[in-house]
Amino acid sequence: MVASTVQSERTQSKGPATRELQYACQAAVNLCKIATFVNQSDFFVFNVVQHMIEHVKSVLLTGSRPRDMDRNVLVDCFVALFRLKFDNDVFRVCLNTQQPLLQLVLVEALSAISAQPSQLPWWPRIEMLSSRSDQLRALLLSTLDRVLEAEPVISNAHLPIGMSRSWHKVSGRWRVERASSASLASVCNQAECSHTNILTAILKLITSHPTLLITKRVSKTEEETREEGSSIESIVSNLVLLIDHPHVHSQTMQALLALHRVIPEWHQRPAATLRTFLNVNSHMLFSVCQKLIHLQMSNAFEVISWLNFVMIKRAEYLSSCTEAIESCLLDGIATQAIMKFEVVCYLYLWNCAPDLVVASLSLFHIHLKECNGILSANLDASLSKIMSAVPHSTIMTAGRIALQKSVNRVLRGLPHSNGATHEAWHETFRIWEMFTNQLVNKCSDHSEFVEHVTKVTTDGTELSSMIDAWSSMSAFLCALSHLIWLKEPNHVTTFMTRLLGVLRMDDSPYREMMCKCVKEELSYEVHTTLDQFLLHSISCQLSSHSSNILFVEHCIYILKNILSRRQGMVLRVDSTSEIMNALLQSQHTVERNPHQRMTFTRKMCSFLQVVVSNGSARRLPSQLQGRMLDCMAGAVATLPPATPFSPTRTELLLSILNALSRFLGNMTIPIQPAPFNKLFNDLLDSFADASVSHSSPVRSKNPVEEIANASLAPEMVKRCNDALLTTLAALVNASPELGVTRVLDTAWGGEWRVRGYMLEILSRVVAEHSSPSSVSDRQGSQSELLRLLCQPAEDGSLQIVNSLAIALPNESLDTLCRVCVSAFSERGEMGQLIHSVLWSEAESATSPATLFRGSSFAAKLLSWSLRMFGHAYLLETLRPLMTKLLSTPEMLYEVEDRGEGGSVEEAIAATREAADMAFELIVHSVQKANPRFKQVCCQVCSVINTRFPGLGSSALGKILFLRFFNPAIVSPFEHELVTARPSRRLSRGLTLISKILQSTANGPSTTRDRDATIQPFQPLIDKWTEPLKRFLADMMEDSALDDHLPSPAPSSNHQLLLNAHSLFVTDKAEVLRQLSFVSVSPLYSRVDALLKSLPDHVSRPAPVTETLDPSLPFLIQLSKDVVPPTFAIVLRRLQNVEMENVAKQIGERCGRMKWICLLDGLMCYEAPNLMKLFSADAFAHIDQILVLNASTQLYNKLMENFSLLQTLRINFDPISLATPLDLLPTRSRTLLNPPSHAFPAALISNDEIPVTIKLYDNMMVVIGSRPWGNDQVPIADIYQCTDFEQLEVISPTVLTLVQPSSIVSLRCEASTLLSRLMAERQRVASVEQGGVIPPLRANSLHLISLAFVHLADGDVAVRSTAYRLLCVLSDALKLPTAASLQETPCVFVPSNSLEFLQCTAQSLVTHEPSLLTILVPRLLDMGSVTLLYSLAEAWQLVAQLREESRAELFGSLSMATEVGGALGTAICCDVWPRIGTLDNVTLHTLLNRLMHACPLASSLQVVQAACRGGDRLAALIVERTISQVSSREPRVSLSRLMAFLLVITFDADVTFLESHLAHLMHIISCVSGTGPPFLRCATYTLVSNIFQSFGANTKLALSDDARRSLGLFLRQLANEDTMRLFRIYDYDNGQEVVEMIMNHVQTDTSCGDRSEDSDYESICEEDVRRVEENTRIAIRFSISSLPPSMRCKERADRAEIGWSSGGSSHDMGIRGKRRGPDTVTHRLLPHWHTLYARRR
Repeated sequence: MVASTVQSERTQSKGPATRELQYACQAAVNLCKIATFVNQSDFFVFNVVQHMIEHVKSVLLTGSRPRDMDRNVLVDCFVALFRLKFDNDVFRVCLNTQQPLLQLVLVEALSAISAQPSQLPWWPRIEMLSSRSDQLRALLLSTLDRVLEAEPVISNAHLPIGMSRSWHKVSGRWRVERASSASLASVCNQAECSHTNILTAILKLITSHPTLLITKRVSKTEEETREEGSSIESIVSNLVLLIDHPHVHSQTMQALLALHRVIPEWHQRPAATLRTFLNVNSHMLFSVCQKLIHLQMSNAFEVISWLNFVMIKRAEYLSSCTEAIESCLLDGIATQAIMKFEVVCYLYLWNCAPDLVVASLSLFHIHLKECNGILSANLDASLSKIMSAVPHSTIMTAGRIALQKSVNRVLRGLPHSNGATHEAWHETFRIWEMFTNQLVNKCSDHSEFVEHVTKVTTDGTELSSMIDAWSSMSAFLCALSHLIWLKEPNHVTTFMTRLLGVLRMDDSPYREMMCKCVKEELSYEVHTTLDQFLLHSISCQLSSHSSNILFVEHCIYILKNILSRRQGMVLRVDSTSEIMNALLQSQHTVERNPHQRMTFTRKMCSFLQVVVSNGSARRLPSQLQGRMLDCMAGAVATLPPATPFSPTRTELLLSILNALSRFLGNMTIPIQPAPFNKLFNDLLDSFADASVSHSSPVRSKNPVEEIANASLAPEMVKRCNDALLTTLAALVNASPELGVTRVLDTAWGGEWRVRGYMLEILSRVVAEHSSPSSVSDRQGSQSELLRLLCQPAEDGSLQIVNSLAIALPNESLDTLCRVCVSAFSERGEMGQLIHSVLWSEAESATSPATLFRGSSFAAKLLSWSLRMFGHAYLLETLRPLMTKLLSTPEMLYEVEDRGEGGSVEEAIAATREAADMAFELIVHSVQKANPRFKQVCCQVCSVINTRFPGLGSSALGKILFLRFFNPAIVSPFEHELVTARPSRRLSRGLTLISKILQSTANGPSTTRDRDATIQPFQPLIDKWTEPLKRFLADMMEDSALDDHLPSPAPSSNHQLLLNAHSLFVTDKAEVLRQLSFVSVSPLYSRVDALLKSLPDHVSRPAPVTETLDPSLPFLIQLSKDVVPPTFAIVLRRLQNVEMENVAKQIGERCGRMKWICLLDGLMCYEAPNLMKLFSADAFAHIDQILVLNASTQLYNKLMENFSLLQTLRINFDPISLATPLDLLPTRSRTLLNPPSHAFPAALISNDEIPVTIKLYDNMMVVIGSRPWGNDQVPIADIYQCTDFEQLEVISPTVLTLVQPSSIVSLRCEASTLLSRLMAERQRVASVEQGGVIPPLRANSLHLISLAFVHLADGDVAVRSTAYRLLCVLSDALKLPTAASLQETPCVFVPSNSLEFLQCTAQSLVTHEPSLLTILVPRLLDMGSVTLLYSLAEAWQLVAQLREESRAELFGSLSMATEVGGALGTAICCDVWPRIGTLDNVTLHTLLNRLMHACPLASSLQVVQAACRGGDRLAALIVERTISQVSSREPRVSLSRLMAFLLVITFDADVTFLESHLAHLMHIISCVSGTGPPFLRCATYTLVSNIFQSFGANTKLALSDDARRSLGLFLRQLANEDTMRLFRIYDYDNGQEVVEMIMNHVQTDTSCGDRSEDSDYESICEEDVRRVEENTRIAIRFSISSLPPSMRCKERADRAEIGWSSGGSSHDMGIRGKRRGPDTVTHRLLPHWHTLYARRR
């Protein structure tokens, strides 16, 4: 029934119903399927089906089949027909029909056939259809054409340059085949049989059976071979077009990958297969990479992942046919494809999708293999090697931003560029410009492409995604700019200009985001080599757009970050000037807006801090420095009020103060008094008290913020006050003459808080300028750090060294190695260092082969130790090898043919000979090795033997060659073995030699046996294996050190101390944290305290070229009247100066006349390109070139231009030509003077060069000779004695000097040269510690007085500050109080510390007695009794003062005595009695002061108090009075002297009366009854006081008769006759006389100090005689009343003065004319009344 139904449909008889036919066809197909599983002879169904096949074919494979027939039925039908009866008609019908459904059925059926899980023996194989490959391929191409017409894929992929001929052929054939097959099918509108489905089915077919569409036949002719290869080419070239198709891209990549799995089946012959593969794969790779480069694939991640697998298959195939590749002629398409592949690797690194970035990083490993392969051996693989080492497997945990920063950091570290980096940069820049135009300029010309790229790179199309993509591209471009700059600087300039232009974009919603990206990228993503260029670009932009404040603020942020990132970077003068001028101009622009002004000022000041910290301010023009100072001073003056408290104002003030303090410390201009005082006052007014500010209202709109501000106020105010103190100290330092005086005046006259501030300022000023206190203490702390660094723990470990090794970054480990080796070597403890550090790594090692192979601290330490101790040994050992190799530069050293000419056998023989010589030199060099080098070797061997017994010697050999010999052989130029870099051919030979040496040292291994480059040298290795073992054994013997080899003291190594300090402060917190884990508390606390006492920033001495002649111009005219004139170019001044400006200035002055050029090469460590110094005109007019102080660097630059300079006259000895050198700088003429010492020596380098070592001022000059044409010219290399990190005596005849950038070994008398160098370093250190600056020295007494006086201040903070000031002064001025003072960060000084004050005062005044003249007045002004008592032992030093100083001092004390109070009482009780014990010279000064310049009242107090200390002053008064009364001159101040005698005689002791009674009586007898009333009354009272003292003195034993006689006499004094005797008859009794004196003093301040008055002239001779007689009677009576002993003494005194009872008044000199009274006013003290009341 089935057969009849189908047959009726075929014969077109009355057909069955459609559903009936459908069921019949389906049944027929099922029968066919069943028939395929049975053998044709076993079952009748097979025979039945055979009759039905034709009917089924005619119905199902034509248009007469039922409309609803399922496609699976058709597929099953085709499969069954194929298995039952293979018929080409089926293919012909399916391929040529106009029904796409049959084409889809055909392809799906073939896929089912190829994918059948198992095959029965009678089933035909699909390979039978290989003859139909052309038709299937045509179906593929036609279908692909239809698909691309319906959904076109835009492609801009360019064909390989110059390599596209075969690809054009393939493309042409593909177009022909498509044209011929276009008529086979029409467009089908049915979804189920669309061309996309057909294409998908074909791709699945290729994936399941990739060889089905490949033409396979035995090709006998070349044409057939090409035709056979073109089939795979056409398939691949067309499938590549579908890789980025939105619907079939996955199937396409699977198909292409499947084709690469069967590469050997692409052709019948292997050679043809290889050629076909290379052509097809390379073109495919090129095309795909080109699409990826142009970002045409939205599925880039899938494509790159697929490309990874394809490249793996490529590598597997190529590795299997190495021999065929070597004999195959390759074109350049493979190289171009690999280059494009590398471009893709770089280009997708800026993608915003982390997965895509990681996939791109993984491609570098594949590219590295390709570059190292046979096909691309000529490609540079160095960059891919770096990129492939990036640990991309671990960075997936980081975010997108962190990932991009990590990638950019690696890109910045690339050493050079290649074609791939350039193309990736330019393509990225092209895309970046489109993004920039749309985002910044609002240009929509490329909006579709921008959206497409955004979607590809970020998986989004929103604006934020677009900005992310733009930012990633910007960072990528910045990271690679330093590589592009070397070859294409214009492109980088354009990019940087456009990028800076983004900061000026108009206001937009995304401006802030874009500007933030630009600032971060320019700050951190640009390589440091472009910093100067970037700074110059920014300076130009700032000059042009200084009015754009927002742009200027952005630039400030960038500049600050750039300068902060590179601490040692110094701005060029022109760039700095432009930047500063622009900022100052912008400052004037924002003055109208207060808020904007505050923000801008804060940012500008923060930038100035960085600029000044780098030392750039010192090179600015003076006018610009003045403007900058005025700007910052104006910012301080215009600050808003301090109350209420404002965090914004406080932060602004802090920024201004920090910038101002640093600028003041670095500027080179003087400050005038007016601006100084104004700035000082403004700063002083800016002080605020923390408590006041805290209590002041804190205004804020947010209550939470108000509370936060209130709690923050005291701390911020404290910081501001500290910054103000620092700034004021810097201001004083900038102008010490004005500053010190102003601070002293303010301190003495201010309130207590101001006094404390001034004391703190002075403390900081003195501490900064006093070298003994600051430098010595700092170096002392640094030395202590270094000592602790070398201090081992109880278990022998070096805890601080280990902590530093863990905490420090890798780039600081080299410095740590140098510090450790230098420090331990100076202490003779290198063995301990080597053992401790190496053992810490060895104990955790599992094999000796892995020891010290990486970049660990132990490996670095070992390398540096070997290099430093073995520097001379290495040069002496390998020098003959390098000489031999350089003598035959044309020799080839190779083990394989690389196309460089010459036979391989000769190259191997040359290599073998060179390696043999290397072995010979090394093995027989044991005697050249010094003991220190051998000690390191022994320590290494000991450590390894302890961990791996018996393996120490072999491991030492591996390390010795890996770390010591081979680096020098491979890099001879860096190790000073050769003077120029070796050629590429020689470098290859050196690499082979080092490889042979290392293989020998490593011993037998599987790797070495498999290494083809080592096999030709195996006999040589076997020959030297045993001698090498003996060499290692000898190296470890007799390694005892010579104890007599001197080493410098650690304290004198300034560079070592600075390096050690810098290590600790690199990451101080981490260092302390690590140390806390491994050390005990005392060590941790000690290190913590030392670090707190040291600054966080290590201040290194300025470079020599900066400190030498900072104001010196680089061009100096030496001769003006001589023709031609001579101009000197000081090369050391050309650093940081634009060469264009130099050439311009030289051209302007020398370009129009003949001139002589003198090149001064002193301290020229980096010689510039000399030809860039001269313009064409200036060079053409050079008459002669003179070279003075030529260094090796300058000599090399001259040799580079030898061909140009040899036409000129060049002389290296200007002195012989009588060149005028007087106008040269002093330093430049230094080498013309005789040296302090000179030594003959030899410089150990590539040869032993005879040199002369001369020592000058901190300079070691190594003078040798170099060839110049046919002559030898002198070359002088100059080293600073203080710059050497280490001075190592290697042997008695070898001294090694270690500098930061080089090692110098000299053969000389090592100990002698070492001692001279050390003496010079000590001398320089002593000069640097020469004391304080002159203004501080000139005001030292005032400073000491200020500090001492305020030790008794009422405020404890002021006392503590005064204590610290006294400490720094003691250290700075070498005061004797330094031993009793200890500077501490905090100290409590009590207000009444009398014992401490007494000790301090005694030391200070003993050291400098003139201190009293300043100290005492200040002390009296302060009114401190405690301070006065502290000077108790110092008054005896008044005698050492000059007379003027003593007079001033006594005047101050007298005035204080007059004032009275507690201080006056203390002076009377303690000071004047002590002064009264001094010598007569001092007391004469005091008496003169009391006689003429002091009020009488205070003078009486002083006399009374001073006489309590001794009789010296009383004796002087008596003597002075006698001279007055005995002189024929007018009696000056006689009344004052009599008043003094009244005070003295009241309570005079017996000794004084016994010694001076005669003199007193003589005075009384001379003046009694004469003179003015006051003098007469005083004389009367004096007599009463004298005789009253006799009776009142308990020490005088009087008899009763004598006492009665004395009482009678005193009563007689009051009678009328006695008073008439004294001419005081106006008074009734003696008491009225005393009261008259008191009243007269109180009412009339004049004491009657006159030589005579009007009454005196009217006295007649009779009265005179009566007075004399009465006086003699009174005196005789008084003497008769004295004890016998006193009588005898009185008569002797009378005889001594020549006075007897028969004398007359004329003999006593009482006659003569007298002058009027002294009109000086006086007043009596209150206790004068008490004195006479007691007497009454």
